[in-house]
Amino acid sequence: MADSPRPQRAVWILGGLVAVFLVVVLRTAWLSEDAYFTFRSVENWVYGYGARWNVNERVQVYTHPLWFGLMSISFFITRHMAVSAFGLCFIFTGLTVYLLVRTLNRSWQGTAMAMGFLIASKAFVDYSTSGLENPLSHFLLLAFFAGFWADEPPDAQLANRRVFLTSLFGGALVCNRMDLGLMLAPALVYWLWPPRFSTRRVFAIFWGFFPLIVWETVSLVYYGFLVPNTAYAKLGSGATREFSFTQGTRYFENSLEWDPVTLVCIFVVVFATLRRFPQRPKHAAAALGALLYVGYVFAIGGDYMSGRFFSPPLIVAAGLLANRGNIPRPTVIVGSVVITVLAFMAPNPTVSSGKDYGKERLQTDAHVDDERGLRHHFAGLISDRKSAFLVDASWYEKGVRHRKEAEENGAPLVVINGNGGYMGYAAGPQVHYINPYAITDPLLARLPARVGSIEPGHFLRYPPAGYVEAAVMRGEIEDPDLAEYWEDLSLIVRGPIWSSERWAAIWRMHTGANEHLIDAYLDTKRTYEQVSVPGTRSTSMLNHGVTIVLGESRNEEVLEVRLERDDVYAIELYRQGVQLHRREVGQTTEEVGRRMVLHRVHVPPDVAGAGYDEIHVLPIDGSGRYRMGRLRLLTHEQVEAEKIKAGSGR
Repeated sequence: MADSPRPQRAVWILGGLVAVFLVVVLRTAWLSEDAYFTFRSVENWVYGYGARWNVNERVQVYTHPLWFGLMSISFFITRHMAVSAFGLCFIFTGLTVYLLVRTLNRSWQGTAMAMGFLIASKAFVDYSTSGLENPLSHFLLLAFFAGFWADEPPDAQLANRRVFLTSLFGGALVCNRMDLGLMLAPALVYWLWPPRFSTRRVFAIFWGFFPLIVWETVSLVYYGFLVPNTAYAKLGSGATREFSFTQGTRYFENSLEWDPVTLVCIFVVVFATLRRFPQRPKHAAAALGALLYVGYVFAIGGDYMSGRFFSPPLIVAAGLLANRGNIPRPTVIVGSVVITVLAFMAPNPTVSSGKDYGKERLQTDAHVDDERGLRHHFAGLISDRKSAFLVDASWYEKGVRHRKEAEENGAPLVVINGNGGYMGYAAGPQVHYINPYAITDPLLARLPARVGSIEPGHFLRYPPAGYVEAAVMRGEIEDPDLAEYWEDLSLIVRGPIWSSERWAAIWRMHTGANEHLIDAYLDTKRTYEQVSVPGTRSTSMLNHGVTIVLGESRNEEVLEVRLERDDVYAIELYRQGVQLHRREVGQTTEEVGRRMVLHRVHVPPDVAGAGYDEIHVLPIDGSGRYRMGRLRLLTHEQVEAEKIKAGSGR
């Protein structure tokens, strides 16, 4: 509450700002494509298929269990997904504003400035709806810190009761999105730092976070894993630290360009709060948590959705400002001017955004998208939509066609498509979608991403040979090592939940007993004898291509290799680990009608003279289903002799 009674003008100012914010949120309300990954799982669960993406396998495609649960309850009542999503977004966004203006408000000037930069923040406005978990995260963050910042009762029992009740919001927050727990870490350290430490306090925190333990138990029993499938898809992508650093930098630069208010306000409020650590250590702990989370966002390379990961630290900054106490008048004036200037420096200010937003300018910058700009004109609450589901997009229409095709065939239809949200939701349970970014697929999520196809949030894989058929029990994976790995994985996600065989497979999967099978599948080394004999079976290429170990230094001047027609490859020659030569070979019009075509690479005389002992064949671009056939090393004399022989054979 405020330190002193607020003047009537303060009530009018705050009321006006709240009204402006609510109008802006209403005008910009939309449902993102990513939200429909959750919506399909919600619908499957409510209609009795289970909390899953494809009805024949238990795979957790959502990262927000609490939001998933609330969406499921709401959809069970309304039977309308858009109504459920918008309703929950508006409820929790309204509760967040209420906490800010009523509960945390110790200075109407600070609260007014906080409301000002929330209105101006594209990140906060965009993700106050969207159908994703952000609105619930905003509310839970403010609820936690409202309890944390409150004066601690002198009685130890009452103080621990306050810690328990506050921890319940923290446990709910981590159940809503696990990585947001990082923002609470300094607060937990503060609670347990001497002289505040006590066994009773530890138990108070433990029982407050107990819902997380319950959820993890449910997740292990039902899905067979403790973390969602998306964690395996993204953390196991093979993205390098250099990529994460570069993309993290771009994500921050993108925010400063499209949404200058957000990062500036976060850093100004956080560092101003940290400077007052001796006077307000609790607030400094919250500021440090926000700073840690911003650092974490940078470390993981940000996201492809512009600003999405910055809305949680921004709401903490707003809470810090509202709860700061009296602010000098010059600071209020300067701050208000800066917020206004930054708001209108943005290419698309939030206050002027309407139903036509994104029609003329669809922004993409270094693999970072203005997601609302791309979707709002057909997925906004106030837009030119035609569908009853608030989606009027070609992807949704394709999903409807897939649904009709599956119904006509009377059998599950298998579709490989990366634009899975709208499409997957529209297609319904009879369509088995394999997402090449591995968001929904348990096997692809455990394979590294394709070379040259690593983007933030999107790590492209292509199904191994035979996997499309195996996914719907119509065939087997060709590679024996991967087939054995899939046998255990499919038992976990498809087998009877309580069978001893399934729990043995879960144990093997979590203890790494099956990793050697993935390693064997990913082994890219072949001997020259394995690839040079007549009738050599084609070799499927993965991320790093194929390495042919020659066993000795070779001096042949010509390399012949059969490769997939429609792809581009690099042929590299090495000697003792040092690259001597690189040549790219690509699409060709020769040997029309053949899938595997012959490429002849001439080795430079100096390289042939020095000798080479390894050959690397690397996929560069194309269909993604890269394969290499027979590879031979020939001298010029052997090539000429074969030409003469071929000519006489005619």
